Amino acid sequence: MMSLGQILCYALCYIVEGAAAWFYFEHLFARKKSGRFIAVFISGVYFVLFALFLFGEFLLNSVLFCLGNILILCRSYRCGKTAMVVHSAFMTVLMILTELAATVLLSYVLPMENMWLVRELPGAILAYGSVSKILYFLVLLLFARVYRPRGTRKEETYSVLLLSALPLSSIVVSVVIIYFSYTVEITPWVNFLMALSTVTLLAANFLVLAINKQLQKLAEERTELQLSMQKEQADAEYYRMVQQQYDSQRLLIHDLKNYLAVLKNLANEGKHADLLEYISGVETMPELRRVVRFCDNSILNAMLLWYSQRCEEQRIDFRCDIRKGCIIFDSDAITAFFGNLLSNAVEAAAQIEGGSIELSATKSHGDSVVVSVVNSCAEAPMVDDSGELISRKGKDGHGLGMKSIERVVKKYNGMSKMYYDAGERKFHSIFHFPVTE
Repeated sequence: MMSLGQILCYALCYIVEGAAAWFYFEHLFARKKSGRFIAVFISGVYFVLFALFLFGEFLLNSVLFCLGNILILCRSYRCGKTAMVVHSAFMTVLMILTELAATVLLSYVLPMENMWLVRELPGAILAYGSVSKILYFLVLLLFARVYRPRGTRKEETYSVLLLSALPLSSIVVSVVIIYFSYTVEITPWVNFLMALSTVTLLAANFLVLAINKQLQKLAEERTELQLSMQKEQADAEYYRMVQQQYDSQRLLIHDLKNYLAVLKNLANEGKHADLLEYISGVETMPELRRVVRFCDNSILNAMLLWYSQRCEEQRIDFRCDIRKGCIIFDSDAITAFFGNLLSNAVEAAAQIEGGSIELSATKSHGDSVVVSVVNSCAEAPMVDDSGELISRKGKDGHGLGMKSIERVVKKYNGMSKMYYDAGERKFHSIFHFPVTE
């Protein structure tokens, strides 16, 4: 029969396991219930598991632990049936392995004749539970950060390593507490303080991670706000261009009578050469040629408007075909990818008379997006021994555009192919990106 102290220590272990499960599920899966419901539901499930633990056997407790996590995933998170079973089984096996690892670790610290005390005395249970549960929580945290979905994964390797330092140091402190508890004669008051220190260590681990999660949430909200402001600026630029074209077309309509009168006079006088020249001049007027909407993404549309104006100023033929639903990047990636591609294309096309740029984004068989840029280029670009492009720009902070493009391609699991057609004097950049739901 367990004493009250043993029951309280095992209850604390289940509280830690429940909190670890919550952190793990939050990192990997999207919620389908409110945060309050999930917290209450996980607490209820783990309370039932703890109550059954007091009367069950090891094998039964392990099976119930796995079933309890499956129930939590089923009711609280958007998760497939196979994923429910796999992750719950993984957590169950990991719990068993971390408890065995804690036992092996403590066997090197305590004399073997004292090992039985680890699972009998409340203080030992508390310290032993701290080692095993911190280790369990640490592995779950690392696994969740590494294998979280690609669409929500962040480049946070260094932050994970820093966060891991606290659980590792907590394990060391817990082992030291166990060693002193059973190798040095101490008063009950000191033993209580050691137990309190162990509980504080457990709480500190979760508190630090909870604060880190909240800081990440605030950072994401700030990023969303910045992207929203960027989108608003792009929308404002777009509507400014629309208004400018509208005003220009109003003036054109107002002057249309004069244009028609000139055409009529030239036709009546039989000046056909002058007539054709005049018509050609009217056709090239910006009010008739300028396009103000290239795609359904406002940020990219503003960029394309700006580059189309640059091409017009430098007498570069700019053609664009962006199909609906083909922009799968976030705002930062749009700026880095298309901005660098078009900047390089305009720079190359401006060096050749009658230069042109053709940009397209289309879907290929519904399972990938193909982005293509074909621009005039006077000569083939330089490449290194591995076939990678070498920037012609100096080492003064410029020439990093290709690295930005490669980073976006890698981020979205894309493939790229670039080559120079010497016959047509054109450089081709083709990118394939898988479409993910």
